[in-house]
Amino acid sequence: MNKSFLRHKIQCLRDNLDADVRDVAQLHILEHMLALVQHVHQPSFIMALYHPIKSEVNILGVRALLPSYHYALPRTHGGIMQMHEWNHTLVEGAFGVMQPPSESVQVIPHVCIVPLLGFDRRGARLGYGKGYYDQYLARHPQIIPIGVAFSCQEVHNIPVEAHDQRLHHIITEKEVITP
Repeated sequence: MNKSFLRHKIQCLRDNLDADVRDVAQLHILEHMLALVQHVHQPSFIMALYHPIKSEVNILGVRALLPSYHYALPRTHGGIMQMHEWNHTLVEGAFGVMQPPSESVQVIPHVCIVPLLGFDRRGARLGYGKGYYDQYLARHPQIIPIGVAFSCQEVHNIPVEAHDQRLHHIITEKEVITP
């Protein structure tokens, strides 16, 4: 299967999740996320999140559950994605994605929660095809990338290209997968 076909197929599956099923699944994903990262007690720990679009898993509630952490969100400029400190203010950026304002401080997180369309158990990730996260993670190999998805987004084998970055963990409502 090619990536374009997979994107369409998985997007339809994710879009058609029942609202109640989605809400319960997101709570379980947050619980798994907490179990995975809450043992980190560094005073300067930074976790990069993403502002959900379309039918992506909404993980923004982690801020209320782990209030002592510092948070960042992606900000794109000139086709390059960087992570910026997220206080409370957001502005609309490329593709209608909410992002920190231009005056926010650029940071390098310890952990990056990565959105995705599809994943496999080898840690391969299928994104939207623009390569923002792959490029960012390639520039910062010290960051731990963690994908979050609904279990229906799992694919047996995601086609991988040389530039694709693998995930260290994938969190679904059912489990945490560590390839």
